[in-house]
Amino acid sequence: TNTVVICDPNGSTRRVQLPSDAVGGVTLTVLPSSAVMYVRVGGDDWDMAHTARVYAIDYQTRKVLWESRLDARDGAGDIHVCDDVVAVTDRLGVRFLGREDGRCLWKYDTPDEGEGAGTGCHSFEYRDGVLYFRGTWTAMYALDLRQRRLLWKRELPWQSIARPLIHKQRLYYYYVDIKGAKECLQCYDWITGKLLWNRSFDHDTGGALLWRFLCVVGDNVFHVTDTYLVGNNALTGEPAGKWLVGNKWVSGGPVASTNVLLLTSDSQGMFAVDSKSGRVKWRYPCEGTFINVSDNGQWLLLYSANHTFWFFRAKQAKQ
Repeated sequence: TNTVVICDPNGSTRRVQLPSDAVGGVTLTVLPSSAVMYVRVGGDDWDMAHTARVYAIDYQTRKVLWESRLDARDGAGDIHVCDDVVAVTDRLGVRFLGREDGRCLWKYDTPDEGEGAGTGCHSFEYRDGVLYFRGTWTAMYALDLRQRRLLWKRELPWQSIARPLIHKQRLYYYYVDIKGAKECLQCYDWITGKLLWNRSFDHDTGGALLWRFLCVVGDNVFHVTDTYLVGNNALTGEPAGKWLVGNKWVSGGPVASTNVLLLTSDSQGMFAVDSKSGRVKWRYPCEGTFINVSDNGQWLLLYSANHTFWFFRAKQAKQ
């Protein structure tokens, strides 16, 4: 629709109109301390004139500061601010644009992934000068952005689902091995890429795993399957608990918030689970399939598949 909608916790909305020739799926990133948002528009697979592009927009004045065109027409992609550059997926890999003017500073082509492979690079995670991301097919990459070189690459048995999580110099990654009917959680040394431990679980999915996350609370790293919350010791990978948390598949989470884990479900709305006992501490009956839940310490934000934002006060779970 060529429109970005900005929602505030007080219920007010503002709309930023993109140029009329910007078409395709939109992904964006916003820095908390900045008034600028960076928007990637995917382009049109069927129209050569409508390639993907990136915009920097002042979302207070609603002014487009710069535009950069990409060599891609994929409908979607990822974008992430990494210090003074904006990392964005392109046709053959990842392109790095200057934050001030959108000029392409350098790019990295994902090797051995084939033509158009870059448009599938996603799940960006950035820490201390290193960008971690998943390739189109079955590889995970770590790029040193300061020296502009590949630190390491690791093959995965199948396409990963969850965004990588970095915690105390370790990188945790979650993926689904469809052929082996397993869901796997792996822990890597975030600098060398050495596999430290690997744990697999029965693949019980009846619903989508696309919106799953990983989080660490205390000594444990948590993930969810369709109906279970599963914890593993973050250091050793040993099982720390498995609790039934839903009678229908869990659609989002877990997200750590004040010593509880936030989950969402079609049948239960949003609910908080104690990270030690697995006991449900409270529920809020929201309707809809929630595809994102986040916590900034003051507000919980949920976004549902029917294009509705829900804001809650973090400690009271009060809408």
